[in-house]
Amino acid sequence: MTQYVDLKSIESHLLGHGVEFAGIINKQGRIMDNVCKKEINLSKEQMETFFMMNSLNLSMQKDYDGELGAVQYTVTERKNSKVVSIPIPLGSIVLVMDKQARPSFLVKKTLKAIDYVRRLDGKMPGLEITV
Repeated sequence: MTQYVDLKSIESHLLGHGVEFAGIINKQGRIMDNVCKKEINLSKEQMETFFMMNSLNLSMQKDYDGELGAVQYTVTERKNSKVVSIPIPLGSIVLVMDKQARPSFLVKKTLKAIDYVRRLDGKMPGLEITV
């Protein structure tokens, strides 16, 4: 089964809730797809390093899944923004939000969509899911 998240189809929804950047990052930390209302003020090299660090952090946390349970999402609060990382089978969804945004509502909706895709995995071969 192909699991595919099309950010373009939910762009207005994401960008309407304080999200300035939304990206799908593969397990190696490379951007596969993204939408943005406001560019992240980082050089290309800094962006690559930022997303690789994000992927590495999520990967390292898997070591504790047996004892603590799987990571649902992480939120890093910075001086000017919030960074939300949501693990998905392909890697992760990374959202950069303005400082005033409340990520919990958007994260809960995203987690429900991811859970739906996971439940379908293997049950409907060849089905392409667009979240």
